[in-house]
Amino acid sequence: MDVDDPIVSVIPIQLSSILDPNLQLHQYPLSSRPLEVPPSARDAGKVITARIKPLAERIEVHIPFDTREEVWNQRRGFEYGDARREEDGKKPSGREEHRLEELRLRSEKVPHRGTYMIGLLRGDRLHLHPISATYKLRPHLGYIDVLSQRLRRRPGDGEEDEGGNDAGEDEEDDKPKRGKREAKEVHLLARKTDGSVSSSMSDMRREMLKTLAAEEFEPWIPIKYADEDASAKLLEQLVTPTDTPLHCSSTMASMI
Repeated sequence: MDVDDPIVSVIPIQLSSILDPNLQLHQYPLSSRPLEVPPSARDAGKVITARIKPLAERIEVHIPFDTREEVWNQRRGFEYGDARREEDGKKPSGREEHRLEELRLRSEKVPHRGTYMIGLLRGDRLHLHPISATYKLRPHLGYIDVLSQRLRRRPGDGEEDEGGNDAGEDEEDDKPKRGKREAKEVHLLARKTDGSVSSSMSDMRREMLKTLAAEEFEPWIPIKYADEDASAKLLEQLVTPTDTPLHCSSTMASMI
């Protein structure tokens, strides 16, 4: 034993699996404080909601906005709200406007390298429980993509002659109209590539499109969002009351 680094205490470790495989770690890298409902939204009876696509392993958390006129851009709010409604696959309802009322946080799964554990120090014992999956949740701005697609679909507006004189009509017929591009000849050159590389890339692209389509058609399932108080009560279930000894089956070579 190193004299300069003495052992201060020995802490027994207890392993629990009572919630396995349903214990997950959710990280919010762009949030520096706990998720909470703004006071004005809470007074209106709004709460944080959540939903999940189990097969796609996708999770969303919806947090209400503070939509008071003094802190909210009403014009932008209705514009984004209509775009979100289109994002959700809902048809426009006449002249009725829909306000953007919530922030959506969407998950991305983080691959595990080894086994992840959560630890609780209770008294003189360290209680460990395995984590089945880790997700990072960031703001999902799909309604911005919808607005960008609208702009791309919008046809270009032709420009008219400001003078509006009839005498210039014959001359305009001989000149290319403004706002229109002349056709140009384009030469395409195809290069021969390795067939195996091209085939593997096509397979990857096909699988990616298949995965995206499956996620798109999978319906969302509402789930209950638990706040910090409920999570604290849940963590207490990880404390195991048993003292059954565990026998290590790993060798020293497998740990090196």
